[in-house]
Amino acid sequence: MVTFSGDQLIYKDDVLLDGVYENRGLYIKSIFSDYESDDDILLSDDFYMCANVYNDLVYFIDNEYNLQKMKLDGSNKECVIKGKNKNIYDVLIINDIIYFIRSNEFETVSLYATRLINNEIVEVEENVNFRYLYDYCGSACVILSDNEKVIVYNHQDGQKQVYDNLVTEIQGFLSNGAIIHYSSDKIYIRDCFESEKDTVLVELVDIYRIIVYYDDMVIATSNQYGVVQIYEYDFMKNKLRKIANANHPPRDYNDKYIVCCSDSGFGNVELIERESGKIKIFSFKISSRN
Repeated sequence: MVTFSGDQLIYKDDVLLDGVYENRGLYIKSIFSDYESDDDILLSDDFYMCANVYNDLVYFIDNEYNLQKMKLDGSNKECVIKGKNKNIYDVLIINDIIYFIRSNEFETVSLYATRLINNEIVEVEENVNFRYLYDYCGSACVILSDNEKVIVYNHQDGQKQVYDNLVTEIQGFLSNGAIIHYSSDKIYIRDCFESEKDTVLVELVDIYRIIVYYDDMVIATSNQYGVVQIYEYDFMKNKLRKIANANHPPRDYNDKYIVCCSDSGFGNVELIERESGKIKIFSFKISSRN
């Protein structure tokens, strides 16, 4: 796992515990660091998954499935939601509302919501697909486990909408509510859930990953030889542009950089400058430097 926080990268890597390296460390590092510099800051030695940066705090799931928060220097750690031995699969924070997907007492997977100020937890919807939790125009969007329906819920006003799911795979949403979805080497756009009209935006062979943030999209292809090609799509110009070839698929991006690493999380990390395509290599493997 690796994600941006301004000019810093937050990532998961090994941490030395009782003489043994375990892959449960949450670190932060400047993107301006040298290749093997040791200026990494250990935020937590109990990180499991899903780091979210919100209002200069990082929220993450620990190994007991608790949702924790702390400052970006590792201080002021606080438990926000107790896991109660139920797996939290994903977390999304929008407008001071925490939406999360967790197993309930009946061992089904549900969408929950709670406010940052008031920790009263509300179970919003049962039987959701744990792989999908989106920001849809300031609301949480999930897909039911049978993949037949889409639920859009806003905890601020309690409004819930139910739509038919697309037959293709939803990748994300634009700020105007348009849906980006994918099937068979084609990326489509649909104006809204009520519409049935699709327009092809991109057609590429061997599409491996699509990341959509509001009005921005990064695409990666990967062929049988392991060559990863990184593209960006400009929605204003309706134009696809190749940025670079990489060794690993993209994991996150901001307006200046794309960060790439292996899906396993091990090995070097590539930081790609979007404008020039220049690549900077990081070594995050803490254990390899000891």
